[in-house]
Amino acid sequence: MSVFLTVMLLASSVVPQEDAKGISLTPPDAAERWTFSVMPLAARDGQAASHALLFVGALRDCTTPGSFSIEFAIDGGRTISKPAVLLSRQPSGDGCVDGLATVFPEGSADPLARATRVAVTVPNATFELTAPQLAYLRRGLARRAPAAAANEAARLNEQAVALVDAGRLTDAREAAEGAVAAAERLYGPDHAEVGGVLLNLGMIERKLGDTDAALAHYRRAIQLLEPAGPSQALGIVLDNLGRVLLERKDLVGAIAATSRAVDVLSEVVGPTHENVGYALNNLAMLWDASGNKAKASATCDRAVAILVKALGPDDPRLAPFLEDQETLRWKAGRK
Repeated sequence: MSVFLTVMLLASSVVPQEDAKGISLTPPDAAERWTFSVMPLAARDGQAASHALLFVGALRDCTTPGSFSIEFAIDGGRTISKPAVLLSRQPSGDGCVDGLATVFPEGSADPLARATRVAVTVPNATFELTAPQLAYLRRGLARRAPAAAANEAARLNEQAVALVDAGRLTDAREAAEGAVAAAERLYGPDHAEVGGVLLNLGMIERKLGDTDAALAHYRRAIQLLEPAGPSQALGIVLDNLGRVLLERKDLVGAIAATSRAVDVLSEVVGPTHENVGYALNNLAMLWDASGNKAKASATCDRAVAILVKALGPDDPRLAPFLEDQETLRWKAGRK
């Protein structure tokens, strides 16, 4: 008959042993010994990156079922129930060494990492984690598979772009939010790489008509990108910021942001790059809105010259820019 073992370690003066296999969950004199470990898993086969929580027990009775739930009781009486499996079993004298495992998709274990109290119940045992064991848990959940996390952020970013092209903007926003979250987990929330990923999320929010959200994402992106110096991402974010500010009737701010976008992009990718042409065309329309027709026409001429050279004179994408050029020349009296 199985014996239910409750291990309470709150007041123990014994420091749990920790090694490459994990951290001990039981005092030295316990009849049944348990080890706990946290392992980051890479994203693969369509599954997101995750963390496996492993419990290995040297048990007198081999009674662990093949599948079960592991219960995590945390602050405020909240309980998190996770499906788990008997991952392995090896005979050991008169008993067994059982390996129990459950998986948290990346980010879903955040409540565990923030908790000041965690009690874990597995078949036949309950563990109240001490401070060293909680610290081990937090360190384990902070570890990532770097290449996998980077791939996850890139995959979700590409998915967001594809969904925008398909007209599925709500789904695109969800993918872009996932890309930002993956980048934050990999690099930290204040890293310039997060700023680059925020670009698409801001663009999607703008297309959805939420200029407040778009503005917040663009401004945060600029704040993260600027310390790293001029970059193509910074230039494109500034150009997009100009469009949002125009929609919000901040013409002065829009001109300032777009002018800076032209300067940054010219420095980084060269003055004849197509992104410089796009930014210049946006700037031309802003000068037109401000009433400076001559400057608008001259700026549009610069934009079209760059885009014709960058895209080729027969590229159908030139059509709207040529129309802008004709309109602005007419407004400036340059028929």
